[in-house]
Amino acid sequence: CSSDLIMFKTALDVASGKTLYTQTYNHYGPISAYLQAFSLQILGNYVLSIRLITAFFYSLIAVVIYLTWTKLLPNKIAFLASIL
Repeated sequence: CSSDLIMFKTALDVASGKTLYTQTYNHYGPISAYLQAFSLQILGNYVLSIRLITAFFYSLIAVVIYLTWTKLLPNKIAFLASIL
């Protein structure tokens, strides 16, 4: 997918030491670029590294949403809402 390559190029630039927004450009924001650059340094220079770190943070966000919603909703509805 082309969005994977856009994110990969920016993360690769940041991982190699380039400065964000002056030497490379990113539309999404600095946090995603730095997290993805970190994943490239840890997991290697592969598009799969970008996808793995994204999947990890999506799952982490789903857990946080579930824990937050269990305070307001019944457990079954909170679980269903976090899955959706």
